[in-house]
Amino acid sequence: MVSAVYAVKIRLKQFLKNNLYLSYILLKMLYFRLRFHRIQSPRSIGDKTDILFSTYLMNWRRVNAYASSPQLDDVMLGDVMESTSQYFRIASLDEDPHHRFRNYEKSLQKFSRCDSCFAIEDFINIKLILRAYILSFWSLLGRCFEHYEEFLNITDQHGKMNAFFQLLLAEKILSGVRPNLVFLSCEYGVFHRTLTYVTKKNCIPVVALQHGVITPAHPGYILKDRRFAALLPDLTCVYGRHYRDILVKQSIYTDEMVAVTGSPRYDFLHSAVERYSREDVLKRFEIPESNKLILWTTQTHGLSMVENKANLSCIFRAMSELNRITLVIKQHPGETKKDTMLIKEYIQRYHLDNVVLAAKDSDTYELIFACDLMITRHSTTALEAIALDKPVIVLNLTKEPDPVDYADEGVALGVRRAQDLKSAIEKLLKDDSDLANNRAKYIEMYLYRIDGDSTKRVLKHIRRMIEKKKKDY
Repeated sequence: MVSAVYAVKIRLKQFLKNNLYLSYILLKMLYFRLRFHRIQSPRSIGDKTDILFSTYLMNWRRVNAYASSPQLDDVMLGDVMESTSQYFRIASLDEDPHHRFRNYEKSLQKFSRCDSCFAIEDFINIKLILRAYILSFWSLLGRCFEHYEEFLNITDQHGKMNAFFQLLLAEKILSGVRPNLVFLSCEYGVFHRTLTYVTKKNCIPVVALQHGVITPAHPGYILKDRRFAALLPDLTCVYGRHYRDILVKQSIYTDEMVAVTGSPRYDFLHSAVERYSREDVLKRFEIPESNKLILWTTQTHGLSMVENKANLSCIFRAMSELNRITLVIKQHPGETKKDTMLIKEYIQRYHLDNVVLAAKDSDTYELIFACDLMITRHSTTALEAIALDKPVIVLNLTKEPDPVDYADEGVALGVRRAQDLKSAIEKLLKDDSDLANNRAKYIEMYLYRIDGDSTKRVLKHIRRMIEKKKKDY
């Protein structure tokens, strides 16, 4: 009796959540229709696509990698999209995962420059929304839907409108675009998991590209339940052998599901000297040429408020005691206005004139290239700094172990106490040879090769999988 009453309460609670989600999706659709009527309709793309790229708006940022002057591009998939467009017909599905309602300015910037892009919201209509709501209602009453039952069981999302909505949305996108292959980055995102499942069910291959550091504790990659194989891409292209070993040995990936290619977005690093100028960065931020430049890549959105405040106090205190040094702060693109306000508050509190807060869409690679030393917590930017032969400090003031083993591998200096940061900075600015000696081996293990050919290696796998699909079907 008690368990029956509890079950009814759970279903009633989910029913209320579904109604809230229904309201949210309707508002989101209305907002998009009113504000983004100029965005290209997907109806003009259907039946013309070999490869569907699923991208995130947050990755549309300013880069210097492809021209003498900065331009906007997708920092994760731009290289692969440009390369594949020379041989295949491509389309790019755009999602804005960090905004409940799509960012207006950034969306218009992207869609005015990317002819093959269209918005995920363009596939949302009243019929799809109501159908998802009705299916979730019947699911709450215990009705089974054979077509979706496997997905609902794996993800434990019976009765949830958002699950049915995303399943129906993925089906509509695939039926409208009809690609021969789907290419993802950040494949463990909520919608990307759903899109992967539906795509594979339609016998369309899915390829994913590693977009950040993979650790043995990464919840998006380290899976133990073999049922989740239905949600994994057919092939995941990783930066280096280290990441391949993690996926194959510590998760449910098989050898055939992982390929070492290097990172396409790092292809330009081998010629960074020809593309970037330290002098340009110093001039832009009005930094004296005699000053050393320290870059801090923040991750405030992923850390506790206690740790964020400790980091800000630690770094700004050290900067107040150092001479002829300028700190440039580059925020993670996922950070919010609240995170920015916190940083600005501490800059004002310490009255520092040697701290610069760079624009969030600044070219991170350019800043890394120009810096003399970089500080971070466990960001992928440390990997990029290592590739550009820069000394790195991993600042971890908690009692928790480092999520990424930069310090343990000898390519970064770990700082665990606030009072040690100043001396660590002075030491590395004077001599970083201990770290430099370990970089080549580390790059081979974690980045495979910085030879400018990673995109070509990814393209080779794309060709193979498309040809196999055409042969099999």
